[in-house]
Amino acid sequence: MSIIQIKKQTSKLVAEESSLDPGLYQPDIFIITDSKGNYLKPVIPGRLRSSLHIFSEKGATIHSNIINKAIPSIQAATSPIVLLWFGTCEISKKDGRYSDIIKYPYQSIEQTLTEYRAARDHILQTNPSATVIAIECPYFSIYRWNQSRGFKYNTQSTQLYKDIDLKLKSAINYYNQPLFYFNRNILAPHIAQDQIISSKQRKRPRNAK
Repeated sequence: MSIIQIKKQTSKLVAEESSLDPGLYQPDIFIITDSKGNYLKPVIPGRLRSSLHIFSEKGATIHSNIINKAIPSIQAATSPIVLLWFGTCEISKKDGRYSDIIKYPYQSIEQTLTEYRAARDHILQTNPSATVIAIECPYFSIYRWNQSRGFKYNTQSTQLYKDIDLKLKSAINYYNQPLFYFNRNILAPHIAQDQIISSKQRKRPRNAK
């Protein structure tokens, strides 16, 4: 999905929101994530502000205590929707100002997927009426991140980090595939797929049909 399409859909949703019945039932939605949540909070539509609860921490992973912090609120809700959104901090690491892929990403992914299942079971034991959804890990570029932080590339380091990005993409694909089965029978967003479609649209010539 391109940025233009996102803006159009956002404008459409805002317009539709103003015409909705204020008394219409809205289930409580919990998003449990890392620092991505900090970027979501400022853009929550007005109608959702009382029912959308974001638990986020910089550098948080599925292994963090952040889920336990959300449990009391989830337990008190009626038929809540719980979105688990991790992955980036499980397969990458910070080294000062810059980032890199961790040494054994696939081992970390397997452990993370195990923790996802344990977290889902824990949430459902706490509140059997909950719906638990695991959101895909979005694609991201360590090369671009480090560049934005002032990393000075030369020919050798450029190739090195381009190769790291390819390894990162493969790890993200490996991570996201089991989430399809985790979310079976649930309508879940496909963020990574949207990124692929958006990328293809940006590369398409303007006169292409």
